[in-house]
Amino acid sequence: PKLDKSATSKLFLFLSETSLPYLKHILIKSQIPEDFRSHISKLCQKADIALSGITFLDCQLNENDLTNIHQLIVSKGMKSLALQNSLLTVKSNFLYKSFFTPELSNLMMLNLDKTLKLDLGQLFECVPQLYSLSLANCELDIITVFQSLHTKPLENLMLLNLSNNKCITSFDTIEFPKNLCRLDINDVTFDSTILSRFFSV
Repeated sequence: PKLDKSATSKLFLFLSETSLPYLKHILIKSQIPEDFRSHISKLCQKADIALSGITFLDCQLNENDLTNIHQLIVSKGMKSLALQNSLLTVKSNFLYKSFFTPELSNLMMLNLDKTLKLDLGQLFECVPQLYSLSLANCELDIITVFQSLHTKPLENLMLLNLSNNKCITSFDTIEFPKNLCRLDINDVTFDSTILSRFFSV
């Protein structure tokens, strides 16, 4: 269930006051409370919580929230981040210049499902170490994704989820990332003239 602000605040308070040495990942599907910054600051200071990743699902994050999340990721050295359907009001310039800073360049897993109007070139330049990337439901043309990956290669990328996007741009050839082991393209809408060519590459 999606928590309201009060319940979310109580949950963060519990996390900041409880010893949880085995807690590695937090998934948050809720309204972001007004005291979010205070809770994040307390989590940053808790040495006995060694988070490796955090997920925000259907949250309406703003730029201040992202600044606090950035602080938590850096302080814990997290390698996994998901911001699924949570960046509706965030300006792209802030995302690439102020959030995905060099301090986050060591992220290994990133999920931006249901994030629209992504600048793939800027994004890939910011997170060069990724081995898992999910861009499902982002209203992308998957050919454009592969073209961007050719221009700004993610050398370590092994898992790529492009489900629920489209494939409508004609192409001569596709260059897949050299270490790609798994490509998910469930429910991709293919142009009828492209479908057979894509699977013959």
